[in-house]
Amino acid sequence: MTAAAKTSLAAQLESTLHREIPITKAMGMTVRDYDGTRLTIAAPLAPNINLHGTGFAGSLYTIAVTCGWSMTYLQLLEAGVDGSIVIADADIKYIAPERGELVARCDLSTHAEFATALTTLRSKGKARFSLIVTVGPPGDPVARFTGRYAVRLHQ
Repeated sequence: MTAAAKTSLAAQLESTLHREIPITKAMGMTVRDYDGTRLTIAAPLAPNINLHGTGFAGSLYTIAVTCGWSMTYLQLLEAGVDGSIVIADADIKYIAPERGELVARCDLSTHAEFATALTTLRSKGKARFSLIVTVGPPGDPVARFTGRYAVRLHQ
């Protein structure tokens, strides 16, 4: 898929998020970058701030779970697979306060399990897999999220 097509998918994703998951619009989430294996989603601090002047933990969680869901959504679109995506289980570790923009990243190149899950999804109609999302600067995350996502094919 071309870079222009990936940019188009990212724009489609942002529109879908704002329409189907209204909190993403209220948080100011934008799809910053998608290259086919890496996805970056960002949101400004101001609508996601807590009483300490740092990123609200619920906002950090929301941008992380949304980033994992979004990576799955984009991968299914690219594979031509129509399915429902839900978060089945999740864990987040808050490492440090976020004092700036909330930036979530998911890198599929570190998730070999996803390719296997896509094969399982096509053959059995459902699959589960884990994705890791970091929030914060590259190499110095303020939060690390592990989400177990479930996908079921539409009938």
